[in-house]
Amino acid sequence: MPGTQLIKGYLPLNVLFQGTAGRDAGKGATPFNDVDLLNEKLGPIPTNTRITHLTANHGWLVDGIAVSYGQQWGEKTETLQHGGTGGNQTSVEVNRFITKLKVYWGDYNAGASHGIYIARVVFVGMGGEILLDTGEPQGFGALDAYEFDAPADHHIAFLTGAAHAPDNYMCGLGVGYVPIPE
Repeated sequence: MPGTQLIKGYLPLNVLFQGTAGRDAGKGATPFNDVDLLNEKLGPIPTNTRITHLTANHGWLVDGIAVSYGQQWGEKTETLQHGGTGGNQTSVEVNRFITKLKVYWGDYNAGASHGIYIARVVFVGMGGEILLDTGEPQGFGALDAYEFDAPADHHIAFLTGAAHAPDNYMCGLGVGYVPIPE
């Protein structure tokens, strides 16, 4: 794990990011990285910033994910929308650190949409509690899966990934880990 240096209580720009499950940007996909987006909107990110609210739009696949960030549980300092807003909506206030993200993806072939898309996501909190699960997808064949597990004394603090244009369905998802604040 690369070393990071905290500067005056703010996150460094080299947050430890781990890969992308599904498909990286390319072939019409638009990439995102929440650290970069938050830095552009808010400036330096305080070290106690955490994911405080999650909203997933889903049905046959994961249309999109909205992530709210704040310094206190339940606070929504900034909300970033990734992907589309169609399908069913599941929303949860996050009141503990996220330590695991399970991502399932596969070849989606329904109607005019065809390609590699995110089929299901499961966010798991410290202690193993499932915080958000988009449920079983439809329209997919066999699925691939990957689990992002935060290293000891770290939590999943940021998302990175890609959404496919023009339909805006999620096609890649990764995470950024930071140390759990004391």
